[in-house]
This record gives sequence, structure tokens and C-alpha cells, in this order.
Amino acid sequence: MSERQSHIFPTTIPNAKVAQTLLSVPFHWHTWRRQECLRYRSHKTAFFLIFLISFPFLHAQSPLREPTAWRVGLYGGYGLNYHNASFDVFPGMSPSTFYDSAYGGSIGLGATVSGFFEKPLSHTFSLAARLSYTQLHTTFLGQTSILQRPSGVDITGFSENRLQTLVHTLSAEPLIAWHPFFGASVYLGARIGAGFGTRTLTRRILDASGEIRFFEQDSLTSADGRSRTEFRDTTLSNLFLPQLGAIFGVSYAIPLNPQETFFFAPEVWYAQNLTPMLTSWVDEKGIGSQTQGNFWNAGYLRFGASVRYSPEAPRIFLPPALVRTAQTKQLAINIAPVAIDTTGAESPLLRLTLEEVASRQMHPLLPIIFFDKAADVMPARYLRLQTQQTSGFTEEKLARLGSVEMYYHALNILGKRMKAHPQAMVRLVGMLGNDEQEQGIELATRRAEAVMMYLRDVWRIQPERMSIEARIKPDKPTVFLKQGADKFGAEKQSAEALASEENRRVEWSSDDWEIMKPLVFADTLREANPPTILFNLRADTKRPIKQWMLTLEQSKRLIRRSSDVGAPPEELVWSPAREQGSIPRTEDVVRCNFDFTEESGEGATATISFPVEQITIAERKRRGESVRTLDVYRILNTDNTSAALPAQQEQLFRLIAAQPFYARGTVTATGYNDKAFDTYGNPARNLALALDRARAVSRALANIITAGRHIPTAIPKARGGKSSIYNESLPEGRMYSRMVEIRVDTPSE
Repeated sequence: MSERQSHIFPTTIPNAKVAQTLLSVPFHWHTWRRQECLRYRSHKTAFFLIFLISFPFLHAQSPLREPTAWRVGLYGGYGLNYHNASFDVFPGMSPSTFYDSAYGGSIGLGATVSGFFEKPLSHTFSLAARLSYTQLHTTFLGQTSILQRPSGVDITGFSENRLQTLVHTLSAEPLIAWHPFFGASVYLGARIGAGFGTRTLTRRILDASGEIRFFEQDSLTSADGRSRTEFRDTTLSNLFLPQLGAIFGVSYAIPLNPQETFFFAPEVWYAQNLTPMLTSWVDEKGIGSQTQGNFWNAGYLRFGASVRYSPEAPRIFLPPALVRTAQTKQLAINIAPVAIDTTGAESPLLRLTLEEVASRQMHPLLPIIFFDKAADVMPARYLRLQTQQTSGFTEEKLARLGSVEMYYHALNILGKRMKAHPQAMVRLVGMLGNDEQEQGIELATRRAEAVMMYLRDVWRIQPERMSIEARIKPDKPTVFLKQGADKFGAEKQSAEALASEENRRVEWSSDDWEIMKPLVFADTLREANPPTILFNLRADTKRPIKQWMLTLEQSKRLIRRSSDVGAPPEELVWSPAREQGSIPRTEDVVRCNFDFTEESGEGATATISFPVEQITIAERKRRGESVRTLDVYRILNTDNTSAALPAQQEQLFRLIAAQPFYARGTVTATGYNDKAFDTYGNPARNLALALDRARAVSRALANIITAGRHIPTAIPKARGGKSSIYNESLPEGRMYSRMVEIRVDTPSE
């Protein structure tokens, strides 16, 4: 008989079968415990396999989000502790025939409390760290066959031993997280920690029939005499330090507020120690188990939830993706958006970022109405009102429009100002294009009369306040070809056609500054990055194209549309910040649709989407960041060959100088020019002309601002015709491109 089956008193067993049955009890009991552990592990493995397989499909249609700030949170969970073990006694416990048992694996219950920090690396991966307190409590069960002699009668039985361990661990857990879709996270990492704990050993005596035998009363016996506690809350020595393990978890964050800064996240975690729980099975006095092959390892499964906070809401992320349709041997269509930064450098468009800024904007009013060839009726793009609508028209209603969009209200602005200043006079001068000389001066007169009649009939301006003149050509006609340049054929014809478009017009002027002054607004606007987006369009077909259209949509809302008959242009320009009326207002993706139709009726469509990021003033304040004030003042020079300042430059610069300037701000004066002059003239001269204009504006601004205000001098820059800032397919787009833009960027104090 082994040591673990020793007797209290040496005696003989009268019935060998009874003894054999008693000796087999521990074996069957441990076999059952081992089967339960294996069953637990198989169920656990199946649970994780099912969860991982179904995980990617839980939210497959959600747009990816890109977190832009750190996250913190608190986690609490409760669940199972799994202890895989085989030993007879703990360190510090002397071997005894009463409690020296074959202890095996067990399952216990425990809690975990964690604080964590997470920093996203991208829209799919994050780095995280947790500091956790974990309970690895369990109770090991063992049995020892014994003989007792209560009341002088030998009884064969066994001692049922309950070894309760209360293990507490503190651990640091570095993690890497994968986010398959918004809200979902899969974590994998390591546990590095230390533990401390206690052990309590309680035993009961049972006879062969399973009846509990009573102990004699002493300090270690329970009140009812049914159990005896050999060790109570004794320190558990020799715990392995440091405890190393692996940890795996999944979670799904549910937003708790509309700003998506607070989240509630159900979580499941599994951790497994890779180091043993004990360093040795004997204590420093050599007391403990002398048996070879003892081991004890632990892991846990936790079900819980966390509350998380992020100072900034996650943003939608959707990479650009081209989708082509109706591709045939005869038809091919493509659209490619290109980002153009403030230096004119081009790169593929990945994202449109819109930053909300407090802004003062000065928009020049182009005092010109253009006409189609041989026509004396104003084109439909100029917005006209009914008489009953004029009373409700105000300049303030145009504050969110871009300069060119405001320009299409030019006659309404003129009419409103003449109504407000009844003493003001205006002169209307009609002109002919280079290709209209045979039409005669009468065409120029009829054009001026068309403008006069609109002001008279709709705005009720007295005819005597408007004078009409007619000329063959403007005093400073547009000329794209450099003098003496050797240009022939189609290129020369194209340059002359563009010049004619700009020369067939009606100009107005007034000696009253209130009539001619630019529009100035103070508002909260959105600054775009990139400032300009260039759409490269391609439509290949063997038949003539009847019409084409490019639309920009956000959340089923049309924000911009360009269309025309005939073949589409190779390039279309969109400057979101200059067209505040068409700027995206949310973080939903912008969908671009480009399609055309042949004269035969067959057509094709290409679609591309790009993400939008919105940065608001409130968001910056919440993050403790400075809030910018961005003031933009624009000055036109419609003469495409000169750097001279406008005729009313003194009033213009006094208006700008009256606005606030601060020493902490940055002031730049950037000269632009239309791209047509690059194409048909001299690009180097075009760039130099833009820089000359910027320098002239910078000098004039410095001279007129009162001395002693200590403001930074405007830094002159030039863009020339490297990129279009307005749609140059129309004459007003080319003229508005010939400008100097003064930008005053001031951070908050």
C-alpha cells in the first residue's frame, strides 16, 4: 500500500473487495475531473471558433471609420478560471496521511478589473495597453484512503480534502488590436504580472457508505464537527515571478452619444499563463512535496463590458474606388480626381478635409456681363429676378457663395445698390468681340440696352441715371498671343476665340464707391485641403458625343453639377473653399458620377467616391487646440498683360486696412493667372506677371496701413497659370483667375 493509502493504525482489512473499491474511488473521481476539463476545453475552443467565423459578417456593410485620437476606458468582467494541475501538497505543507492527496485540475470563478489606453495607428490597427487586477481563485479536491477507530471500532473510509486557493494577480498587458469594421476589435497580446495569495485546507471523513464521520471538537474543527480545517488563509509561497502569459479578446463598441465619444463595449477575453504558477514545490525550509512531476498552470475566460471615452469621434474612411460601367469596344470612360495643393503640386486625391474657421471674406465684383457670339440677350447663367422678388434680395444672402457664384448676381447687386443710393449714376458700355466686327456697332449698343432694360424694368431704376455707350472693342482688350509669337493654325484660332469671348461684353462703371465696392462678409466658413481638385475626364468613343454631365453628390444631395453638349473637356476644376455653396456639409463620402451619351443614344458612366473629413471649431476647442481666424481679401486685374492695380485702388486698400491685423498672424499675397495664357502665351512670363501683381499688392498694403501697428508684411507669392482656381471654360472664370489673394491667417491667443 502506497504512502497516499496509509492507515492510521496498522491493521488488516477483512474484506479485500471493500478495500479495492475504496482505493478505486480516487482514480474514478480524478478520471471524471479530467474528462470534465477536456469537455470544458473543447466547448471553449468551439465557442471561439464560432465567434471568429461569424465575426466578420456581423457588420459587413458598415463603412470603415478611422479613429483620430486616443481612447481610455474601464473594464469589468467575471467568468471561469481554468487550472491544469497535478500535485500532492503545496509548499509549506508537511506530507500527511490525512491531506496528502492526488490533486488534479479544477475550475473556479473570478473577476477581472482593468483600465486601458488605446492609440490607433490606422483605420484597421491600434496599439493598446491594459493594467489589470485578476482573481484566479479555485478549489482543488483530493481524497485519501484511511482507517479510523472511533469508539474503539475500526472503520474503513477516506478523507475528502478541499484545498482552496485565493490567487490575486496584477498584470500589465501590451496589446495590438485589429478593427475589421467600425466598433469591432480583436486583441492579441501578452500578460506580464505578479501574484499573491492564500490557501485553506479543509477535510471531511467519510466511511465506506459515504456517511460523514464527526471529528472530536478542538480549535480546528467546525462547530458541527463535520469538517476540520488544517490550514486557514496561509500565505501561498513560491508564486512564480514574473508571471508571463498570452491574452486574446474581442469587443464591440456601441456609441452612447451622438458625438460618438462615449462607448459601451461588451467584451470576451481569454488568457493563458505560459509560466507555471509556482517556482518550487518546497519552501525555504524544505517543507512541501517531494513527489516528482508536480505541475500547476492557470488560465481564465472572462465575459464583461467596458466603458470607453475618446475625445474625438471616429471618422468615416473610404478609399477612392473606381467603378466603370457600360464598357464596350466602342465606349470607354474614366474619371480621376487629382489634388492640387497651395504650391500647385499634384497628387492623387485621397481625402477632402474641411476645417471650420472664423473668416472675413472680400469678394471683388467683376463689373462685366459677357454675351454669346452675335447675341444681344444675356446668357441664362446670369441670375435674374422678378420685380416682386427684389425687395427680399440682400447681399448678406450671398455670404456662403463663392466669388464666381456671387458674380452671377452682379446685375441684382448693381440694382440693389442703385436703389439704396438714389443719387448714384452708372455708365453702361457695350463692346464687340474680335469675330463680330462685321456685325456693326449696333450690336454693342443693343447689348448695353439689354442690361439697362433689366435694371429699368425689374429694379425700377430711372433710365436717366444710366448712360449707354458702344465701342468696337474694349480699351484694354484681351490678348492671349504674345506679340511677335509665331503661332499658326488651330492654336492661333483657339487663342483668338478665347480673346473674342472676353471682348464681347458690357462694362459698367460709376464714380460712386458704394456702387463699385467689393462684397465683404464676416462668417464661419470651411477651408478646404486640398484647396483645388482637378477631375481628369476621359470619354473614348467612335461616334460623336451628344452631351455629358459630371455630378457630385453627398448623402443623395446634389452639391455640384457640370454639363454641356458635345465632347467633355479633358479637365474640370473644383475649388470647394471658393464655392462655399457646393461644399460638403457632413462626413459622408462624396460620390462623383461622370457620364456621356452618344448621338446614337448609347452611353457610359464612371463613378468614384472619396472620403470627407470635417474639423469644426467646437471640436478644436474641446481638444484644447487653437482656433484660427482666416481672412481672405481678393483683388482683380482683368487685364491679362498688366500688373497695374485697379483704378479705385486707394478706396480698395483702405477697406482692407480697416480690418483687424495682428502681429501673431501670417500675411501672404499670392498672385494667380489664367491657364489660357500659359497655353497660348509664355508660361514664364505668366508666372512673372502673377508675381509682379502680388508684389504690387504687398507694397500698396504696407503703404496704406497706419505706421506703428506692428503687423507682418505680406509675403508675395505666385502661382501663375499652373492650375486653374475657377472654371476657365467661361470668360468670367478666366478673369476671376487673374487675381491677387491676400490671406491673413491668425491663431487665437
